[in-house]
Amino acid sequence: MSNFFKHIIIGSGAAGSMIATELIKKDSSVAIIEEGRSFNSDYFKAKKIATRNKNLWRNGGITAFFGKSIIPYAEGVAVGGTTVSNGGVIERPSIEWIENLKSKFKIDGFEYENLKNIFLEVEQKLNVRDHYKENENQNLDSKIWSNYLDKMKISYRKSNLAHTNCKRSNQCISGCPNDAKQTNVLLNYLPEAKKGGTKIFHKNKVIRIKKVGKHWDIYTINQNKKLIFKCEFLYMAAGAIQTPTLLKKNGLSKTAGQRLGFHLNYQIISKFKDVLNSKNGTIFTTDVNHYKNLGISFNPANFQKSYMFSKFSNLNNEQVNLIEKNISNYGMYITQLKVDGFASIKANLFGQPIITYELLNSDLVRIKQSIKIICDILIGSGAEEIILPYDNFKVLRSKKEINNLIDNFNLSKMNFVCAHMMSSCAMGNTGNEVVDGTGSLPGENRLMVVDASVIPECTGESPQLTIMSVAKRIIEIKMWNK
Repeated sequence: MSNFFKHIIIGSGAAGSMIATELIKKDSSVAIIEEGRSFNSDYFKAKKIATRNKNLWRNGGITAFFGKSIIPYAEGVAVGGTTVSNGGVIERPSIEWIENLKSKFKIDGFEYENLKNIFLEVEQKLNVRDHYKENENQNLDSKIWSNYLDKMKISYRKSNLAHTNCKRSNQCISGCPNDAKQTNVLLNYLPEAKKGGTKIFHKNKVIRIKKVGKHWDIYTINQNKKLIFKCEFLYMAAGAIQTPTLLKKNGLSKTAGQRLGFHLNYQIISKFKDVLNSKNGTIFTTDVNHYKNLGISFNPANFQKSYMFSKFSNLNNEQVNLIEKNISNYGMYITQLKVDGFASIKANLFGQPIITYELLNSDLVRIKQSIKIICDILIGSGAEEIILPYDNFKVLRSKKEINNLIDNFNLSKMNFVCAHMMSSCAMGNTGNEVVDGTGSLPGENRLMVVDASVIPECTGESPQLTIMSVAKRIIEIKMWNK
């Protein structure tokens, strides 16, 4: 089987869907090749969370990063990519971050004046807002800390969520069963691209990319059948791990994947005196942004028993029984850290990339600082117990215990998860980047990297809006000369 298109996009997530939507407006020959399957709300309603996670995330949600300890990274593999199973937060990058694109990385055309209308367009299309309907008994895990934050003059805000008619099912990260989470591009951008004529070939894993004259041949496997697709212009949107892996594997770049930026997350369980009924809410409704300049932020997480006990799987039977008995008094929280360290793709074993990471001394300081801050906030807000993902899940009940843990902190005993990979094919014009300021490899004007890989440094924010906006701006500059 052979399929020829003028434009082929590898990957259907935040970047791939945006590129397809833009290209199909001016050209009728556009195709997306996607490794994953297509899932909808009927599937999410019918299947248990464990089954959904296994199918929505590569390797069941455990792509391992090797370092002081093993850190799992959840990488989406579905039509729509990770947007199908993220939390629904849409945040703009800071003005400082945008200004760095020019001042630090010598990238022209991505000034705020060029990006602000794209930000607004995406936000409107995804129905992003910082106010949403909730009654007085919903999202109490967010509200419980407001009095303490106000008293201590710690700034916080309502998160910008792309949620429409949210039913508070608390299942965002396993696929929304109500189609409320509009960050899922399968509900908006991909249907628009498909309506315009874009062909989507799912369950096709790309195994080889070869340049033949002025064309590209893309070899895939679909249910043990080998297929060949051909195109004039190729767009890499397979994500910050798969894109550099494909480029390295096919001899298209020696430097792709040498340095990956990421956000580091850890989750905390906290028991309060007051009843929260945290299951009657949703994710990320409040963002404690007071410490963003330190690279630290805090949010409430989706609350489901299955999430809690899978994240804290080493709890003993006695602890599990106590939590079950008082489940209505518990909340679960996420700390996100913008780290100075980095990860690297070292090799490819049996088709899977091997990823190592290194954290710097500044990151150790930031981690300990974040533990101190979030524990102080929780205790100040009435928490009786805090369970940290540390040393077989340490239970803390006082500031003295918190300070003792920080004084004796051992990084290898902390359980983290990795989120928001980017920068693996960083763009720029300083001579140190993988691609230029339009996402093109050196000497390859017909191959562009357009996904999170090109983001030159971590945003410190949920990056979907940045990824989509940068992707659109690349097309505007490269193809439309805007």
